[in-house]
Amino acid sequence: MTAEQKGMAGTMNACRGIVSAYLAVEVVLFALIHVCEIFELGLLTNVSMYASVVLGAIVALWFYARFGKSAGNKRANIIVAGLVATAVSDIFLTLIDTEWTLLPGFVAFCVTEVVYWGYVGFSLRSLVARIGAMIALFALIWSMGELTFSHAVGLIDIALVLCNAVQAWLNRKTGVSLLFAIGITLFFCCDASIAVRILSAGVVHDVSALLVWAFYVPAQVFITMSYVHSVRPSSCQGAIPNACAEAAA
Repeated sequence: MTAEQKGMAGTMNACRGIVSAYLAVEVVLFALIHVCEIFELGLLTNVSMYASVVLGAIVALWFYARFGKSAGNKRANIIVAGLVATAVSDIFLTLIDTEWTLLPGFVAFCVTEVVYWGYVGFSLRSLVARIGAMIALFALIWSMGELTFSHAVGLIDIALVLCNAVQAWLNRKTGVSLLFAIGITLFFCCDASIAVRILSAGVVHDVSALLVWAFYVPAQVFITMSYVHSVRPSSCQGAIPNACAEAAA
């Protein structure tokens, strides 16, 4: 085996190891989060939740550092920025999680969705769609008597992620990753569950609260894997696609 072949084999093993470990840890964290929520374990719940988010950003940054700096990966690298922005946003809404960090968390997530909008594609039509979605959501919540400033910012985030999800599916032919389309759709389901949780009470509130992380963890995994799949080197073609297929199953 030549030095080049050894290097390729080492790269393949590193890719396979990183992805396999990432998916395994996320499965454990997914289960732990729901156990913590059911038994109301407080700080452990928040730490487990945040760990599941920041882990995806770390994995994406590792692949960016190793493989993402070539010119051909410029568009895919936007996903890394989105994952990092998500990790920063969740410092406010997950790790700290107080009444005072709600608004800055919503603002940070709006920034995150603008970043992902850059990935699916800026256009005048997409801007009009987002403005229309915001107006429709504002009208709906206003009719319910629940339109506060914090809720308005949260609705902007929901409008952005909804349009990002729709655009991701519509723009599949322009190179948008299938894994990303699935992930951003689950991201919308998470945000919609948060909205229902905030605006409801009783059983509906409790069920929607459990659904938030049931959607959110898979959303971050799919988005992370969309980046890994996009920037994989040729030497990893036997490792990463298989891991992505396992994530999509």
